[in-house]
Amino acid sequence: MKQILPVSMVLLLTVTAAVFASPSGEAGASRPYSLTAPGEFPVVTGTAEIEIMVGRDDEYTDDMVDNRFTEWYEEKTGVRINWIQVSGEEGEEKANIVLASGQYPEAFMATGIAKTQLAVYGAQGVFVALNDAIERQSVYLKEAAQRAPYLLRDLTAPDGNIYAFPTSQECYHCTVNPKFYLYRPWMEQLGLEVPETTEDLYGVLRAFKTQDPNGNGRDDEVAFASRAHEFYALFMNAFIYTDRSHLMIDDGVIDTPVNKPEWREGLRYMNRLYAEGLIAPETFTIRSSRDLRAIGENPDHVILGSTATSWYGNAVQNRGESRRWVDYVAAPPVAGPDGLRVVATIPWRANPTLAVTDQAQDVDLITRWVDWLYTTEGTLSADVGPEGVAWRKPNPGETGIPGGPATWVALVAYGVNNLGWGNSAPRYFGVEVRENRAIDAEHVEETASYLNYHAVSEVYEPFKHDDVLPSLFYSEEQARDLAQVEAVLKDFIVQSMIQFITGDRSLDSDWDSYLAELDRIGIDQFVSINQAAYDAVYR
Repeated sequence: MKQILPVSMVLLLTVTAAVFASPSGEAGASRPYSLTAPGEFPVVTGTAEIEIMVGRDDEYTDDMVDNRFTEWYEEKTGVRINWIQVSGEEGEEKANIVLASGQYPEAFMATGIAKTQLAVYGAQGVFVALNDAIERQSVYLKEAAQRAPYLLRDLTAPDGNIYAFPTSQECYHCTVNPKFYLYRPWMEQLGLEVPETTEDLYGVLRAFKTQDPNGNGRDDEVAFASRAHEFYALFMNAFIYTDRSHLMIDDGVIDTPVNKPEWREGLRYMNRLYAEGLIAPETFTIRSSRDLRAIGENPDHVILGSTATSWYGNAVQNRGESRRWVDYVAAPPVAGPDGLRVVATIPWRANPTLAVTDQAQDVDLITRWVDWLYTTEGTLSADVGPEGVAWRKPNPGETGIPGGPATWVALVAYGVNNLGWGNSAPRYFGVEVRENRAIDAEHVEETASYLNYHAVSEVYEPFKHDDVLPSLFYSEEQARDLAQVEAVLKDFIVQSMIQFITGDRSLDSDWDSYLAELDRIGIDQFVSINQAAYDAVYR
């Protein structure tokens, strides 16, 4: 990659520099390699290199170069990757800066490229359409897409082009976010029942805050804390259905919850909790799991009573020495005053993970390099590390955690070990693979973690929402219109929520001005763009 020019932060979808090279190289261009037949290894005869900016998954690897799977896959494919590494938490910001500068690599991997960006940059030619290369060179991605058609459907733009390779994890656990976790020892010590209603929940949090359950004689208990983007759905879904999209759908009609009376009442409830110190102020600023775990793993005493998050490992160290991960248990959502009791529900979907740019010398080469990762062996190897090193195939009679035949057996504990790429890898983690890891006598605590995972899934199954907005793709025009309104609108919604919850704005005297500002920014346009994108595919 050429040297990155110093530029100021730009709007998400703005390209400020000219495009340089022609996509995928000229026909007949001289190459120091030749491709083998699709599905064969190595991928090339000769020497081939690809330049990729990667958002490294810091939960599982700290170096993509000194990495067992990187080394193993280079030997298997004959393709060397020149990695430009950034932390996964910084990937989206760094990718936007690099794209805006015009000095960007051949491909971006796991840097948070959004589908709106794919549409705009794809139409401009910055991201290359992959349809023909997939048709020519893919064996394994096409096979995976036959089993899970959404893999390619979700990433097909309105112009018919596919501008990124997908990742999908069919984890049952991932279809519900956030979940509510309570610290069980405090519940038992205080004689509390699992809350069933919003009033019950208020009582539990108040007991955590006022009855000194950690027994140190100090008022240091945090009744509730979470990451900023997760907390509100837990409480709001007792009043009106919501998820991070700020959209909802009913029989094909899209609307928003954020201007409804029920939304106001949900904010009023959260304001009550905050006013009594039951929601930690840090909740509004915590962005990373690391910062939330700093509360959950407080070194002297347990101080965290409850949290809302996708899984407890974001709040306490999974299989950590404190063993607090054992004691945070999932509680079902509570019912609101009108009886609503649902959780934010996310269907299995494909997310863009590897986008190829017009700087790529050979799109067919990149397609061949990524294709094998969509096999079971490729997915597991990229995720946890090579077969025989990080995992093995099961022996006859070995049982998976749900009780059926196992599909794989872990040889190492999951975590930062530089054996694989973790969530940075393009892959298809089908449910039959992901959910059927073997019960593992050598890694008892990790097996217990997976058993907890399945138990949590069962808790939430009865409360999943039935009518959920599918993954949408926007035309270039829709993406541009959305770019003008979405970021400002969502920032305003979040900031207004915080202001109403903390009491900086009044839910009585300031509500009408809030609604007027929503209208001014373009809430109706936001809804109508999404409705049009939905209608183009699903109606």
